[in-house]
Amino acid sequence: MTFWLRVTTEKNWNVIRDRLVWGVADRFKGAIQKVKPGDKLIFYVMQTTKDKEIVPSRIVGIFEVVSEPYRDSTKIFKA
Repeated sequence: MTFWLRVTTEKNWNVIRDRLVWGVADRFKGAIQKVKPGDKLIFYVMQTTKDKEIVPSRIVGIFEVVSEPYRDSTKIFKA
């Protein structure tokens, strides 16, 4: 089992949490191929500003990988 720190935005974290899926751009294909079932993904949301107030960076969740990586071109993540 390997632990992976995944950095994301607040908007993409909401997609990951709600749909229970994580994805990466094609340029990160080599990295995602190393992730295996049983590995743990630790999600870290970057600092942002909301209503002129700073929302600090934070770890928001730890998920266990349940399948091998697969390609899906459905656009669900925010750029």
